[in-house]
Amino acid sequence: MKKLFLTLAVAAVSMFSFAQESAADFKNAGNTELKAKNLKGALENYEKAIAAFQAEGDEALAAEMATVYNAADCARKLNKGERAIELYTMCENAGYKADFSSYYIAKSMEKMEGKAEARKAQLEAAMAKYTEGKVATFIRKDLGKIVFDEGKSHYDKASEILKEVASAKPEQYAEIQNRAKEEFKLALPLIEKAGEIDTTNKNVPVFVNAIKEQLK
Repeated sequence: MKKLFLTLAVAAVSMFSFAQESAADFKNAGNTELKAKNLKGALENYEKAIAAFQAEGDEALAAEMATVYNAADCARKLNKGERAIELYTMCENAGYKADFSSYYIAKSMEKMEGKAEARKAQLEAAMAKYTEGKVATFIRKDLGKIVFDEGKSHYDKASEILKEVASAKPEQYAEIQNRAKEEFKLALPLIEKAGEIDTTNKNVPVFVNAIKEQLK
């Protein structure tokens, strides 16, 4: 009986050690695949590592946020947006590369259908939270472009409306110009706001001046 108990105890210790080794092995395999630029293989191993670390408890996983972050990067680059967002959110909540994690949550939404408003909101929140460093520039550039494109959409509509003058009667000119002006009025504050967000956007003053000319 004692021999059986000892055998079971040794087996249990061996299984526990194997589980711990497996988590580290999966992580190391993921790192190897990542260095080889095999994103799919890297992500598969990272996911196994994360699951194994989670099974060990919150502290074990908290100590492995670098692995979670690497997995998030792989998921984003493989267009697995939802999973990338989950993993980056874990990193941000844990304070691991929080600014980049927040930015890449928005980046993960870029190619996801129906996420335009959520992406904009994420960038706005990130800009308010992270005001310094390299990533702050990335955040501002991406958000600035979104807002600029919104303004340019109205600008383009106004330009299309003005083209109607070519085939219109003189008595219709005023109505056409008024409709165009309404779109220019919508475009102006958005493009100005884009310039405030991203002061490096050289297109902003060009469009602002053009719109102001049309609104005279």
